[in-house]
Amino acid sequence: FVAAGGASSREPALIPPAEDAPAGELDLIRGLIDKKILIAALEVPALEPFAFQILRDDIAAWREGAARQRWLPLADSLVKSAGDFSETTEPNQRQQIFSAARRQLSQVGAERKPGQRSLYAAVNPIAEECFRDCRFEISEPLLDEVVTEAEPWIDFWRDNYAFVGSRVAAGLRMVLEKVGKSALPLPAFLRACETAKLPLTGPGLVGLAVMAFQEIKAAFRERLKPHAHLAEYELTAADCHFVRENFSYQKFDEFTFPSGDLQLAASSQDAILRGEYRWIVSELHPAAATLHHCMYWSCPDHAAVSRALQLSTSGKPFFHFGFFAADFTAHTTVRIFDALPQQAVFASPQRGNPRWHSVLPAQTEVFIEQDGDVALRANRQYLGSFARNWIIPLGFHPFQFGLAPHTPRLRCGRVIVQRRSWSVSSEEVGGGNFAGLSRELVLAIERLRAAKDWPRFVYIRPTEQALRRSGAEGRDKDTKPVFIDLESYLSLEIFHRWLSKAGELEITEMLPAPDELWWHEADGRRTFELRTLMVPR
Repeated sequence: FVAAGGASSREPALIPPAEDAPAGELDLIRGLIDKKILIAALEVPALEPFAFQILRDDIAAWREGAARQRWLPLADSLVKSAGDFSETTEPNQRQQIFSAARRQLSQVGAERKPGQRSLYAAVNPIAEECFRDCRFEISEPLLDEVVTEAEPWIDFWRDNYAFVGSRVAAGLRMVLEKVGKSALPLPAFLRACETAKLPLTGPGLVGLAVMAFQEIKAAFRERLKPHAHLAEYELTAADCHFVRENFSYQKFDEFTFPSGDLQLAASSQDAILRGEYRWIVSELHPAAATLHHCMYWSCPDHAAVSRALQLSTSGKPFFHFGFFAADFTAHTTVRIFDALPQQAVFASPQRGNPRWHSVLPAQTEVFIEQDGDVALRANRQYLGSFARNWIIPLGFHPFQFGLAPHTPRLRCGRVIVQRRSWSVSSEEVGGGNFAGLSRELVLAIERLRAAKDWPRFVYIRPTEQALRRSGAEGRDKDTKPVFIDLESYLSLEIFHRWLSKAGELEITEMLPAPDELWWHEADGRRTFELRTLMVPR
């Protein structure tokens, strides 16, 4: 927010009007702003899903004057828009509220960049919190089947976590060694990492993790190759324990216990009671995925979640140092300080909540532990690790392993841990006139479907290689899969358009399939995921 009248776009609203300022004071302040010694901006609070309300309260606390008179009505109007939005479910009314909020934001220069395609970037000016009481209950023995049957796969995730963590620590040690220090103040260390093109508040840590995960991916793909011709392959304990058997790394338990997104495939609820069902592990995440605001806000038992997270972290402290992906939208803001206030440390130059355990970054020191880990301390108190935390799994997400041109469905006991998938290139479709309502397009895709044994319902997205070539790997919206019905001409057109754009697509079976969606309602079947937290016992 900037002051009204003759103030420059870099001038804070808190600068007094020129007629009230002593001679030369404004010039001095402007000079300090230009040198970035003073920050001329309202700071957005870190890790706060309700940050705008806090900014509104900041403005309300300003002294009376032109700046407050300009900005407070706008802030109040936007807060009211959110309230009005929550009170109506009528689509046209909601669209009008959206449009009005966008206009107000646009008038002060806050506009979404055109063509922005980043994952999870906020598009709507108002974020909606949704809750539906569906009275869903599931027995502990039924859930326990997942961790019992899929224990080798969970071991694989945890071994990979520790391996990647050891590689990340090695990369950070190299930064310290390059500057000839075994310890550095946190701001100096972050600056040294940026100089080494390893920005830790940006993608630096994740980049190190991605490189380490490529080693594991390549090795596991080699192990899968003898089974690539199968539609489904049951993994052995040896398959899943190959990391611990073949790689050297520092092992640790804290933070490695995953949050699993689970689905239950069955034709009906009665079929489940008869034991006719399959569990599917859709995704594995770090445990902090249970703390996204959209999850934590609707959680009925915060204390139970906190106890589980304490187990999964082995009670170890951890710190926030300004990593960008922790709170770039309201619904993905990670509520670590609410869930684990005794373990979480705020060590960032960002604006933090005064209730949090905070230390000034300049009063902390990055150092190398005896086991080679790179950690943070203040007054000789251990504050946590850079590598043994919840950030590095972003470098091995999604935790999946594909072979070209076909990867079998992977199973541990009765639990599906990876769906069957295929790759297809634009050359395989062949030539033809695919414009308009094209008989040739239908025949070309039907030939591919028969040759590759594709089911009717699939999901598509560009392959890892195609995304890497386009420079969009891991951040573009195209990384999210799109549903395709291979018996719908509209879907065939979408399929062909995506294939032409990317050059190569990954095709993944829809699982559960439509006839395995056991949640029935008056207007049809539903599918859903259970976000769970797997903890040591």
